Amino acid sequence: MQARRYNPTAHTDRRRGSIYAVVLAMAILVSLIGLSAVAVGRINLRTAAAGGDSSSAELLALSAIEHGIAVLNSDSNWRSNYANDVECAPIALGPGSFTWKLRDEIDGDLRLSVGGLQPARIVGIGRVGDARRAYSVALVPSGANKLTNPGIESGTTPYEASNCVIEQNATNPHGGLRSMLVRGRADRTGGPAQDLKGVLTSGRSYYIEAWVRMSTSAEQPVISIVVTDGGILGILSSTTVFKAKADSVGVDWTKVSVALNPSWTGSPNNIYWHIETNSTNQDFYIDDVKVIEGTSMGAVRETWKQESLQ
Repeated sequence: MQARRYNPTAHTDRRRGSIYAVVLAMAILVSLIGLSAVAVGRINLRTAAAGGDSSSAELLALSAIEHGIAVLNSDSNWRSNYANDVECAPIALGPGSFTWKLRDEIDGDLRLSVGGLQPARIVGIGRVGDARRAYSVALVPSGANKLTNPGIESGTTPYEASNCVIEQNATNPHGGLRSMLVRGRADRTGGPAQDLKGVLTSGRSYYIEAWVRMSTSAEQPVISIVVTDGGILGILSSTTVFKAKADSVGVDWTKVSVALNPSWTGSPNNIYWHIETNSTNQDFYIDDVKVIEGTSMGAVRETWKQESLQ
């Protein structure tokens, strides 16, 4: 039997091959770690950019609302110049752009130009990259209140009781320290009135708002402007009523509003603001009443909300 001869070179080659394999594996591992770090970095950058775009889109949506209100208050014919739920042309600002649109959500006719001084909702939309954000707020006419003692803090003067009894009430007012209790109503038409002769103008539109709560069950308040003309020596006397039903009100304080467009000829004897109910003679409470003629619009802070985009 022939003896195997020892070859030191073969052992060296095997060791070198093993070292190369280890070095190659380590190089591949380091490369994979590096590629993973680069991918994670890119994802983080994209996430940060997307978050920044979202924040910028939110700011643009709010800016859109501010811009829209400024435009409306500089255009006395905006109700005719803007269509319901139609965006204005995009306006570039900073990294993106914004638009805004108006919605008629009060009487359901989807027309801004019909109904006089009705509230509207403005929707602001901000766009940055792929980010989209939209917010909205209700707008109501703002201006001087035509009523005297609207919060009933100075007693019941100058209100008049029509087929009812009116009292200042300190229990659970809406605002301030007092509200008005309307009780002892002869029928559904019984309610307080205030003479606004010399204050209201024929042919103008008026936004009328009040906080109301019923004593027993939900019911619709009816708000009116009543024009009376005594004629000559009581002959040919007449009464013209401009009225609108508000949304139903329960036993909790609820804000209601209507828009009325009264008109008359000559010089009437009286021009009353009046509130009653639609069907019953139950007692009710009123507070913080407004009769506004102004055409400028202001945001109602409790009506802000985020809108979904299609």
